[in-house]
Amino acid sequence: MTDVDPANGDRFGDIVFSSSLEGWLVGIFTTNLFHTKDAGESWSAVPLVMDSQEAHGWGVYFTDSNVGWVIVDDSCCVLKTINAGKTWTKISLPEFAREDIPPRWYEGKVLQWLQAAPKL
Repeated sequence: MTDVDPANGDRFGDIVFSSSLEGWLVGIFTTNLFHTKDAGESWSAVPLVMDSQEAHGWGVYFTDSNVGWVIVDDSCCVLKTINAGKTWTKISLPEFAREDIPPRWYEGKVLQWLQAAPKL
């Protein structure tokens, strides 16, 4: 388990809980996503890798324990996992989605587009 401590310089872009116990936190200054199964008592680091390189995430959304998306780097794309972050698939975003990513991005056009594209 990894200690996540803002007092030590950790800064985070987004957090989402898919249940009362399970949550995901994306770091700004790290190339990890953090995962909790105990309502935030402890966190484990999940590496974000895109094109064989580490990626920086800034938005996260999970629908359940396994399926989730992370907006990475310059908002050009999203990483999708169907196995709780063990592997990631890069999804390039259409131009309209890049232009209108709200602070809670999954409430906007990006999530609508991702959910409408079931083959991704």
